[in-house]
Amino acid sequence: YNPLPVPLGWIRAQEDPAVPRLRPGFPIWNGGVLDYKTPAFSGIGTAKLPTAGGSASLMLRKGEIIIFPNADYIVSARVRTKDLKYAKARVVAHLLDRQGNEIFEAQASTPLVNTQGEWVQVSVELEGVYPQVAFVQLELQLLQPEQQQDLQDEIAFEVWDQDFEGAAWFDNLIIAQLPRLDLSSGEPGNIIKSASQPELKVLVRDLTGDAIIASAHIYDVHGVLIDQEVLADGDRRVRANWTPQLPGFGWYRAILEVSTNNQLVGRRVLDFIWASPNEDHIDSGMFGIYTNLTDHRIAKSASALVDGAGVNRASVELWARVSSKESLQPEQAQMQALDELIDLDIALSAVLSQLPQELATELAKDPKEVMSVFAGPVKLWKGWAGTMLDKYGQVISNWRLGDLATQEDAVALDEQLDQITTGLAGYVPGPVVVTPWSLDRPLEQSVVGPSRKLVYVNTQQSSAQTMELIVNSWVPMADVIPHSANTQPATLGIILKPAHQPGTISGVEVWTSVGALARKAISFWWHANKSNLGNDRFDLELANAWWVSPGKRGQVMPAPELVVWRTLATHLGARDAINELDLIPGVKMLVAGPKPEGDQTKGVMILWLDKPSIEPVTLTFPLSTGDVIVHDVFNNQTRTPLEAVGTLGLPVHQVEIGRSPIIITGVNTQLVEFLSNIKLDPDKLQAKSGVHKHEIMLDNPWPFTIRGRVFIVEPGGYTNEDGQINRSWEISPRVIPFSLSPNEQRAIPVNIAFSLGEIAGMKKLTFDVELQADRDYPLMRVEKTIELGLDYVEMQLTARRENDGITIVGVHVTNKLDTDQDFEVIAVPPVGKRLRRSINAIKPGEKITREFAFDSTQSGDEIVVALMLNESSVRLNLTVTVP
Repeated sequence: YNPLPVPLGWIRAQEDPAVPRLRPGFPIWNGGVLDYKTPAFSGIGTAKLPTAGGSASLMLRKGEIIIFPNADYIVSARVRTKDLKYAKARVVAHLLDRQGNEIFEAQASTPLVNTQGEWVQVSVELEGVYPQVAFVQLELQLLQPEQQQDLQDEIAFEVWDQDFEGAAWFDNLIIAQLPRLDLSSGEPGNIIKSASQPELKVLVRDLTGDAIIASAHIYDVHGVLIDQEVLADGDRRVRANWTPQLPGFGWYRAILEVSTNNQLVGRRVLDFIWASPNEDHIDSGMFGIYTNLTDHRIAKSASALVDGAGVNRASVELWARVSSKESLQPEQAQMQALDELIDLDIALSAVLSQLPQELATELAKDPKEVMSVFAGPVKLWKGWAGTMLDKYGQVISNWRLGDLATQEDAVALDEQLDQITTGLAGYVPGPVVVTPWSLDRPLEQSVVGPSRKLVYVNTQQSSAQTMELIVNSWVPMADVIPHSANTQPATLGIILKPAHQPGTISGVEVWTSVGALARKAISFWWHANKSNLGNDRFDLELANAWWVSPGKRGQVMPAPELVVWRTLATHLGARDAINELDLIPGVKMLVAGPKPEGDQTKGVMILWLDKPSIEPVTLTFPLSTGDVIVHDVFNNQTRTPLEAVGTLGLPVHQVEIGRSPIIITGVNTQLVEFLSNIKLDPDKLQAKSGVHKHEIMLDNPWPFTIRGRVFIVEPGGYTNEDGQINRSWEISPRVIPFSLSPNEQRAIPVNIAFSLGEIAGMKKLTFDVELQADRDYPLMRVEKTIELGLDYVEMQLTARRENDGITIVGVHVTNKLDTDQDFEVIAVPPVGKRLRRSINAIKPGEKITREFAFDSTQSGDEIVVALMLNESSVRLNLTVTVP
């Protein structure tokens, strides 16, 4: 029924001097049309936007669609593009006031899409936050790359690619009114610090008159449903405070869904953290936060985010490409946020991540060239940064220039840093220039100097082992750099980020990523703490661990990593690294305590499985004389009592250890050090006859004399519940009295002998300990393992069953000595005769295989294989099970 080439009420919004309409990039030859020839998504017609170079637009005339000012709407459409490489399509909604003037900040658009011939649905919500709105004006766009850029991100001197053929089609363009949905915690940054269950605020308002059903669900970090409730069934308006029943502190996702007539019409997501209330005056040590203040929504929550992370140091981003001189005025959100952070009395570093676009264009520079601009004459940047430096230079000494790792060679960078320092010194007393550095680039001595700081920025793919390597590479370089009263020592920083984009993840991925972050952070903290430089020479920051939900009412929502950071800062920030223990193979065990003057009975242990494992392991060990508290990475607490086990009532704590780190508080660090340091040296028993000379190593960590006795109860069977003693083991002495002076280390000789028939492998090594130190301790047990084997030969066994029932045992022997060796191998089945083979003149490093065939063995039988070195007392015994 429409005689026009375009839909009724629409115009071709191309540049046209006759109108006049000035619209660069939208040439007049690109004319949108109604297309009845190309298959539509539904029906028989579509709106087509072709291009012959340049962008194209169809725009609805003003005043065609009236909307309510306080209502929410959704605009959706089906879009298809074809024969396009660079150009993309979208729908734009312009909100207009009663006079038809556009409210520019209210403009909203769907994502840009290139569908490669497929129909896809795009949509965007229009939020009723502008009381002056009266109309909505819709626009269909096909945009070349140059027009895809926001004006504020315009790139000077760029040569843009574009398409000179192809088109976009639009169908099923719909604007629908939505129910108004609000879901919030009522706390800035959605970080709820409370000892009681958090309360969420829910608002649902529908103006269509339909009956609605509103339901809320809560999921934990594992993606498991924790609680749910139907908040409305048949109502048109809901205003409620909902207190979900949460199992403990941590990160949670709340989802509010509204449906009517069995159709989902609205959904809101809220990520929030429930954290324990702040302890007074927590020293977070090297733990800090990196936050972007150039986003006004984040700026308004910045102090809450820093406080929620439990840290007292932060790096704040003050410049970005989108920054303007107006945004740097004192009354603007980011500068007010900076003032609030200064009032918190925390250590601050400033980050000028990119040149503002206006300044970059003025200087004909790429916005990323921050360091080169500040290395030039002060007049280049004084108009933009002078006032800010003058005001904040007295309280902020660290200034980081740029957000990408420097690519300058060492000589040029050294000169550049000196020039920057000279320029900043007119505003900042004793400025420290912070240089972003890449993990892929080795450290260079020439760029390490006083009043300089290097920060690793691209640490996403790093591991806990990477953190150790970084510290070990830095310490010897920084240790030789002198500094004076007018300069600060060279320092190193690490910036870690959430492993996934916040707001897009759930379930196992989240738990895995927070565990990995905790391991990396703890590893850096540990090795930095153990170095001879001291904690104040290192910074460890978590960057932008939050996201802003879409829309004008978008909220700042925390990532799970933020509550992990809070836990680490709370428990490790003010502690000193003491010792790494080796009690359970494959388990990382770190002991930390208060500063030297602190109470060492209030230390901590940090534990995790060092390798991925499905099954957790259990630590059975006395950590103190009372209960201890086990904290997960979300700071949930489990009280672990001191249990009395066995017939002797030996005191132990039993703690389950998994891949994600746990922190145990209330640990007596000196007791744990003393018990864990009891060991046998050498720590391997050689498989040969005779008396083996070893030493029991004892170490007194107390600042006074201690006394007691050590009983070697295993090997030997003295821990067997049935009382059976293994007389084949002879250990002398089994009871070792000791008296150790303050901080004394002592080695006490011990002789060990055992039967030649003893099977090689890991053996229980158990000590019972009587101790008088700062108190009289009860009898305690330390369980370890020791290997029985040979250093200079390796034997491996294999077994297979042939179809005829014969078992073939393979014996694989490797000579690890630097001389030829001769061996005899004897294989002993449970029934039948033993078999013997010789291995003559096996070369150093050579591996030889001998096979034995048995016809009378059954599945499950064990075959003993003995390897004997000719003309020696060596006998290595291993067993293999018949499959």
